[in-house]
Amino acid sequence: MDVIKIAFQKSSGVEKEIEVWERDRQDLLKAIESCQDPNEYIKGYIESANGMEFLTHVARFAPNQKVLDIGFGHGETSLFLALQGHEVISLDPSPIFCELLNGLAQKFSLPIRVYQSTGEAIDQIPETAFDACIFTASLHHCDSPLHVLKLCHAKLKKGGKVLLINEPLLKFYRSKKWYQHMLEFHPEKVGHYGGNEHIYFYREYLKLLEDSGYSSPKDFLHLRLYHPRVVIRDDLTRQVNGQYCISDLKSCIKFIILLTIKNLIKYKFLSSLFVGPMKRLSLIPVSFEAIKN
Repeated sequence: MDVIKIAFQKSSGVEKEIEVWERDRQDLLKAIESCQDPNEYIKGYIESANGMEFLTHVARFAPNQKVLDIGFGHGETSLFLALQGHEVISLDPSPIFCELLNGLAQKFSLPIRVYQSTGEAIDQIPETAFDACIFTASLHHCDSPLHVLKLCHAKLKKGGKVLLINEPLLKFYRSKKWYQHMLEFHPEKVGHYGGNEHIYFYREYLKLLEDSGYSSPKDFLHLRLYHPRVVIRDDLTRQVNGQYCISDLKSCIKFIILLTIKNLIKYKFLSSLFVGPMKRLSLIPVSFEAIKN
C-alpha cells in the first residue's frame, strides 16, 4: 500500500520542519535498501534513554492492540510496535519520513498503514476504535495540541489510552519567549534543529489532557532519571547543525545532578518530599498517560 496523503494546511513551522528533513532525503531513502533487519534499524533508538522510556510504556500493552502512532519521525516506534504484533496506523506530515516508514514496512511485510498529514487532521483517518494513541516527543510539534488530543479522544475506544512520551518540559524559571529566541538563534543549545517546536510546563500538559476529556491523567518519572550514564552517552554524541548540544562541563554537571536525583528517588521519604515539587516546577522529566472513560 502506498502512503495515504490527507490534505492539510501547513503552518510556517510545519513547512520549515518538512524543509529541514527533505535535505536528508537521499540518505534516508538509502536506509530502505541497506536495511536487512528491522530490529537492527531500531536498535540504536531502543537503546537510547528516550527509546528505553518508550519501551517501558508500550511493554505494558496487551497483545494485538490497534495503535495510532502520531509524529513517528524516522519510524522506529512504529516499526517496534508492528514487530510486536500490533496493528499500527502511523501519521506524520513529512513526505520523506512517510516514504521511509512505508518503504521499510513493505520490505519486511509489517502491518503498518502510513498517512501523511498533521495531527490536526486525525479526524480524516477512517480507522476508529484505537486501543492507544501515542505521541513520542511529537505533541509539542502540533500547532493546536488541545484540538489534536480531542480528536484522539474521539478515535479511542472506551478504556483506550493516550500516551505522551518524551515530551520536553519548560522549567519554571524559563519563559516561552526565551525558548523561541533560543530556537531561532541557538537551536543546538536547546537540542533542537529549529523545526516546528513548542514547549509547555508540566501543569500545562496535565491541563491539556483534562480539557480534552480524559480521566485522571497520570505522570510517570522518566526512565532517564534511573540511568544517568545512558543520558550522558546520548548527550555527548548529539549534534545540531554540526555543533554538539552539550559541552563537556555541562555534561559533567548534568551527570552529577542526575546521579543525585537517582539516589534521592531510591528512598521513599526523600522522594515524597522532593519529587512532587520538582515535577510541578518542571524540573524533572516525566511521561503522561490518560484514559478515555
